[in-house]
Amino acid sequence: MTKSFLKFAVLAAAVLALAFSVLGAQAAPGQEKKIDAVKLYAEIAGDYDFDLQSRILPLSFWEKDGKLWGAERGDEANFVEVKPLDLAAMKFEATDPNGQYYEILFGRDESGKVTRCTLKVGLNEATGVRVK
Repeated sequence: MTKSFLKFAVLAAAVLALAFSVLGAQAAPGQEKKIDAVKLYAEIAGDYDFDLQSRILPLSFWEKDGKLWGAERGDEANFVEVKPLDLAAMKFEATDPNGQYYEILFGRDESGKVTRCTLKVGLNEATGVRVK
């Protein structure tokens, strides 16, 4: 590598760094604002009751070791990992021990608190409310 090329490369890098800091670099596609997953999981954590017409399905969600987990309340030994599909949309997925796949969507109320959860199983859907 020649000295003149090396000087050019250093100068170009310095100019690019200055331009990005002065102009405020836009995030590259696919690198939108990072969401703190653990913080979101802490907001989601809690108990939710789903009215399934003939009975109430009580579910609990919690954060542990940087992951979101869920189980039927009272049966926490049979927990499943609730994996993120889209953190910004609060959309997750889980597969129970029997192989049943669930799509899970959390929602906020007008004050910004996570207060509801929607479970989708195939074409069926149930919405639960957070238990206070």
